[in-house]
Amino acid sequence: MNRTSPFSNRPLIGVTTRNRNDEGDFVAPGRYVDAIRAAGGIPVLFPPGESEPQVLLSWVDGLVLTGGGDLCPSTYGEDPQHPQVRYVNAERDRFEVALAQAVLAQGIPVLGICRGMQLLNVVSGGKLFAVAGRSPFASADGVLAGMKDVLVLKYAR
Repeated sequence: MNRTSPFSNRPLIGVTTRNRNDEGDFVAPGRYVDAIRAAGGIPVLFPPGESEPQVLLSWVDGLVLTGGGDLCPSTYGEDPQHPQVRYVNAERDRFEVALAQAVLAQGIPVLGICRGMQLLNVVSGGKLFAVAGRSPFASADGVLAGMKDVLVLKYAR
């Protein structure tokens, strides 16, 4: 399905923003916006709180789920009061969970960065550990073992 704007032949790419900062502004990393523009796309910022993510997705050709604060551990069956979990935002979690479910259901191309990839894992039925040192892949000093390098090919889908 082609959702490209009738005003441009460039793809529209949704970009989730972080929580409000101390001034009340929603923020997205400029390097993500710059990268989308450099690749020929038009970035469209998606702040948390919208109640109809499927409507937002009807406007775009792809989505970037950005990094940021921790996903609330209750989202994936862990203790929400874990002392090492930081910068949890319930509004962002609700919005991005619904957005991730909708983007996967609609088959829209999506890139998850850090928190965004964790979110895609969780909504796809995967498991997370609130703290990496609790993972069965962690050594006694908390370093993850058994990890593999990943090669990403240009134009891969």
